[in-house]
Amino acid sequence: MANIVVLTGGPGAGKTTVLDQLRKEGYSCSNEVGRKVIQQQLKQKGTALPWRDKTAFRDAMLKQEVIRYRQYNHHQGPVFFDRGILDSLAYSRLEGLELDEKWC
Repeated sequence: MANIVVLTGGPGAGKTTVLDQLRKEGYSCSNEVGRKVIQQQLKQKGTALPWRDKTAFRDAMLKQEVIRYRQYNHHQGPVFFDRGILDSLAYSRLEGLELDEKWC
């Protein structure tokens, strides 16, 4: 099982900068999924965007977070994540979004 380290914090806190340095030093790192979801949705003209459908955006992020976790679950050594599942759940609380019981 991988030793998973999640960097969390608000925008501009320095998470990506730290991850860039960790990558340079040879560590395995995983990028934030929020940006990936936004890029995918814009490309396919989707609605799972934080300014269009916050619930769909959250659900897309959670799905990607679970995929990401499973990808690295059996990795040997530490893996550093730019945000994680808990950040997506916190987004729900911040935005007042209801959560399906499967995430609780």
